[in-house]
Amino acid sequence: MVKSMIAGKNTYPRCFFLLGAFLALILTGFLAWPGTALSGPNDEDSVLTAPPEGLIATKPSIYADMQENIGKSQQEVKAEREMYKARLSALKDLEDACQSELNSYRLQLAAYEQVLLLDDAHVNDLQKLYSGQRIASFNISSRLKDLRAEMAKYSSAKRQAQEHLRRWREQRQTLANQAGQGNQAAAPPLDELDALLESLGALESLLQEIEGIYNGRIASFEEVNNAFSDFLQQLRDRSARTKNLDVFQKSSPFRSVIGFQTVWGELDELAFKLKHPLQAEYWSQVVPGGAQYVVWSAVLFFFFTLGVAYLIGRRARKLLDTRKSVINRERQKWSWTGMILVNQSVVLVCLILFLFGYEKLHASWPSITTLKAVKASLIVWLVTGWAICLARMTPELLSFSIPFGKFEKMARMLRFLLIVYAVLWWNSGVEGGLAVLSRVVIAVCVMIWAGLAWRWTVRTKGVHAVAKGLALTGFGIALVALIAEFRAYAYFAHYWLASWGLTVWTALGAFASFGVLHEWRLQIREHEKSVQEEQSTDSRPVRWLTMRMGFLGWFLAGCSLLFAAWDVDRKAFAVIFDVISREIVIGSISISILGILYAVLALWCTHALARVFADLFRNKFLADSGLETGFQESLTTLASYAIWTIGILLSLSLLGVSSTSMAVVFGALGIGLGFGLQAIFNNFMSGLILLFERPIQVGDILEVNGTWGEVKKINVRSTVVQTYDNASLIIPNSDMISNQVTNWSFKDPKVRRNLYVGVAYGSDIVLVRDTLQEVVDKNPRIYKRPKPDVLFTDFGDSSLMFRVRFWSHVDYFLSVETELRFEIDRLFRERKIEIPFPQRDLHIKTAAAFKNTDGFFKQKQEGEKDVGGLQAPEPESKKD
Repeated sequence: MVKSMIAGKNTYPRCFFLLGAFLALILTGFLAWPGTALSGPNDEDSVLTAPPEGLIATKPSIYADMQENIGKSQQEVKAEREMYKARLSALKDLEDACQSELNSYRLQLAAYEQVLLLDDAHVNDLQKLYSGQRIASFNISSRLKDLRAEMAKYSSAKRQAQEHLRRWREQRQTLANQAGQGNQAAAPPLDELDALLESLGALESLLQEIEGIYNGRIASFEEVNNAFSDFLQQLRDRSARTKNLDVFQKSSPFRSVIGFQTVWGELDELAFKLKHPLQAEYWSQVVPGGAQYVVWSAVLFFFFTLGVAYLIGRRARKLLDTRKSVINRERQKWSWTGMILVNQSVVLVCLILFLFGYEKLHASWPSITTLKAVKASLIVWLVTGWAICLARMTPELLSFSIPFGKFEKMARMLRFLLIVYAVLWWNSGVEGGLAVLSRVVIAVCVMIWAGLAWRWTVRTKGVHAVAKGLALTGFGIALVALIAEFRAYAYFAHYWLASWGLTVWTALGAFASFGVLHEWRLQIREHEKSVQEEQSTDSRPVRWLTMRMGFLGWFLAGCSLLFAAWDVDRKAFAVIFDVISREIVIGSISISILGILYAVLALWCTHALARVFADLFRNKFLADSGLETGFQESLTTLASYAIWTIGILLSLSLLGVSSTSMAVVFGALGIGLGFGLQAIFNNFMSGLILLFERPIQVGDILEVNGTWGEVKKINVRSTVVQTYDNASLIIPNSDMISNQVTNWSFKDPKVRRNLYVGVAYGSDIVLVRDTLQEVVDKNPRIYKRPKPDVLFTDFGDSSLMFRVRFWSHVDYFLSVETELRFEIDRLFRERKIEIPFPQRDLHIKTAAAFKNTDGFFKQKQEGEKDVGGLQAPEPESKKD
């Protein structure tokens, strides 16, 4: 089944969900009726008849009813007293057994505390001791839970008895007052009521005594439980310290641990451990009585994890099927590979996370030592599965291919050897003979495979140098492990191989995830280049921040997994933290490496926050405000300046610069402003003036030195103006304040334009005026107010001059002029209105000056043709 799930097939049986629902019902039953395992009083056992409310009337019939009620209550209280006397007697009889149980726990704890005093205690012994004491601590916790539940029931019964006693005493006082008045037709039942009050007082005392016994037992068990918790914590700390020491501690010699009798004894022990979980005795020791609901909750948690794994795997398969037609395998090969890895390993990853979670919840759930070997086997299966998948995709991912058939056989054989070693390690520990032999076999196989891989890299052309480095690294790792085994450093060999195995797993995951992130970054850049800037502005900062957070998460996750692979404990982190947090005093400034890291992180977060906040503030918050675009940009820029000011001050504080030092720095900055930074400060203050006074805003159309452009950004030092030729003018802010700049859209985007038209002499000027007026009136992008008009301006040299005046928007006035010219030309052609071209008349006063040039004119007449006073050559067909 697991193999089919890893292969990506949808063969997961749906019966797991039905079984999970059935287990949920069983768990609900145990949680709803946990009283079957307790010995406290039931609710029916403590039901007493309540006294009547209010004042008692003086009728004899009422006294008779009261007397009957008192008698009934007296019988109930008597029955309650007898029941609680029996339970009190049983509790006292069990007092010796309870003390014996507590003393056994105390003796057990005192005996095992001596182990902490031994200097030569091994890690395996400490871990076995920890597992046994964890079961004992679980039993004590379960017993405490039962005692608290029983005491809660007796406390409730005592409060009920006290309430009834209070109410009957009030009735007794009322009856006594009425009897003292002397106007009663019948005597009230005061004697019966006194007897009832005495019985209720005795019942209260009895319940109080039972509650005291339970309080004493709970206090004793809490004391033992706290002692066990402290002992387990000390045992964990000692195990961690011993584990670090045992890495370089010598074990038994190699020859002494591989003897026949040793190996045969370990095989017998392994067979017993494999058979033992199938027997009821094992589970009776693991799970204490009365805690069945804990077992069902653990089983339900397992099937819930398996169900989540199934849902995620099915979702990944559907996503993979839907993305097959979208993902380009040539350009997104890492994304394709990552989806395949997720599809193949989601079930195994969820199972591994379940086992880790089960270990973390050991305080309330039973300890099953077999799961240790199962967890190691699943991790081995997952790592080798990733290696096989990446090897299969190597021709697409890298520039060379490997012999996949041989590599797959090697990986499957290594998987088998590692799983066998995990089982043997769980059985006999690191120093066991079978475990030592399996490590030697693994090291020898890795050395052989590394040698074959090196020979393949040498003989094959075009192989990357990284492949050769990996082959040498594998050979070196196996050689070091083999030397450690023969030198009797079994713990170091185990630590060395296990750490490198987890490092390979981390490297494979980091390699694949980095490829996916890199492709994602390239895809975002290509998308931003393909779309227009207006369409991509809204989501660009969010994508940028998401991409940066992805790479930061990748780095932190990789470092955490590497630290976990090499078993770096908290003390190592504490030493590293102490080193990087040491302050270096320079004058009045204290700087540390940690402070520098914090300052850089604060600046990076400020940069990301300012970029994302500016986008959200502009496009989300101010989008529908109705404010001018320039005013919105001014508010956004000022908000960004405020964020940067706070971020810089915070980073300086984290860096270790105090307020006094800041004053010194700002004083030096003021002196610098007086000398070399005048221009920069001038531009900065000019930028602030532009933002507050707003003579020029983002989106305005400017004319600077005859060049038209649109204001795109007002920065700290300069203003960016983009011309209509898509060129950017970087103009200092001081020039925008001190020099003359034409703002065509200041306060009003309307501009008046003039269009000059000339017609030939003799044209109907009224028709010309009406035609021009018709053209401007029909254009929808010309404002009706102010009204466009046509002026007859002048009698020109060659034409009658008209001027068309109209108002249009600054964003499209050029296109409006073009439209008007096209329409004027069309209507003039339809209405036979002529647009003249420049003409010149040449008048010849006398021809005497040209007498000597008769030959010249004759030659011209033969070879050229006179057209309107101009000479033009004849076509080539008429030439000689």
